[in-house]
Amino acid sequence: MPLGEEDRATIDAFVEYVEDATAHDERYGEVHEIESDESTIGLRLEAGVASWFELAVLPDDLAVQVAFVTTDREEYEEISAGGEADGETVQGLIRVGFREAGLDLPDAEVEQYPGSEGEFGFATRFSIDYFFELDQEPYRNRTLRMLEAYLVAFGPMLDFGEDDYDDDDSDDLDDDD
Repeated sequence: MPLGEEDRATIDAFVEYVEDATAHDERYGEVHEIESDESTIGLRLEAGVASWFELAVLPDDLAVQVAFVTTDREEYEEISAGGEADGETVQGLIRVGFREAGLDLPDAEVEQYPGSEGEFGFATRFSIDYFFELDQEPYRNRTLRMLEAYLVAFGPMLDFGEDDYDDDDSDDLDDDD
């Protein structure tokens, strides 16, 4: 079912709100919009090499989804195994992230999936009854806290590439010649 103009405007304003709220947070990288024939509308925030934190509004399901997505199968498998090696499941790590982000979601479902087009990830969603709820502070706050929770859960395990953590400042030094 196609979205009405008002619903589409509400979803776009919600996505823009999240983009603006994360714009000055250096922990998130470049923003990429996502849209798939109005079945998924949202954005991806770069999270290292071939990885993103994702916010998606799923109009057909009346849901908002926050996810960690990667196209790097090896990274996905390492993250999956890394959590378990520490004695914690990935779902448990995300639940810890929820608590640290100030959310009380002990029963939140975490979907682990090999996604479409070679994407792999973990996602949590919540339902809405009406699109206008996306204009309300509790829903916006919950979404930002869920993104924070995913950052808390996955951030320490991400590969940001050698340039991001290069401690060799020799190129930045002035030559005295």
